[in-house]
Amino acid sequence: MIRARGKRDSSRGLPSVYDVENYLMIIWTRVKPLKAFGIDMLNAGIPAFRALWPGEEAPSVIPELAKRLLEGEDRLSEWQESAARVGADEALSFVLSWYDGINLDMLQSMRVGSPFFSNPELIAKRQERAYSFIQYVGVHSFVESPRSDPDEEAAEEEEEEVDEEIMAESPPAEIDAPSTGTNDPAI
Repeated sequence: MIRARGKRDSSRGLPSVYDVENYLMIIWTRVKPLKAFGIDMLNAGIPAFRALWPGEEAPSVIPELAKRLLEGEDRLSEWQESAARVGADEALSFVLSWYDGINLDMLQSMRVGSPFFSNPELIAKRQERAYSFIQYVGVHSFVESPRSDPDEEAAEEEEEEVDEEIMAESPPAEIDAPSTGTNDPAI
């Protein structure tokens, strides 16, 4: 088959007749950047997956990797909760190492009126000491929730979703600022 090379379609500036080599070249010029983007995304996705789910093998196929990475926002929330659990445990461990006689059941609420929550100098000292514990906290190791009943967790999540729906439907109520009097019940 003879093709007229060089003859161009004036409306597009393209040759009016393509042969297989032209099609392959056009496809290659479009696929090459897509391949590079795909490789870059894969090279970024695998380390991100390993950071979010340490100890778990990264999916070997791109669609599964993409599906799991879409869960990244929820996983980051789980990491934040894990870091909070570890930090709170470490802070409590410091206190308990010095005061063996503390009744842990009393630590269900915070005492209102403490100068460590009202005096700016004591607040600064409290925060400085609390932040010094960070070096002992293993925030890079994921710690699961101590809850052992998955049904209980599912019910709690469902309750939170219902609460969010109710909050979205009703206007927020005004809340009075808490007083700091020493006669107030514990928060």
